[in-house]
Amino acid sequence: MTAVDIVVYDGFDELDAVAPFEILAAAGLGVRLVTLADARSVRTAHGMSIAPHGRLGEAPELLVVPGGGWASRAPRGAWAEVQAGTLPAAVA
Repeated sequence: MTAVDIVVYDGFDELDAVAPFEILAAAGLGVRLVTLADARSVRTAHGMSIAPHGRLGEAPELLVVPGGGWASRAPRGAWAEVQAGTLPAAVA
């Protein structure tokens, strides 16, 4: 079974993670919502909270990184994650 990790972080856009999750899971792939560090919940761009399945694996076969907050340069979201450098380093 293909291992798919979808990285979630505070401020991610819900649709960017939930839509791929639904489609990939329906296709029979092993999909997980993951974080870079242990977290009981993550808050989305529009205030929804989700519980991730665990931490980012060593080498998922497919990695999905949702956006959110990029155009507005929001203090939480994709722009903030790139500026912090942790997510780009983990992806590399």
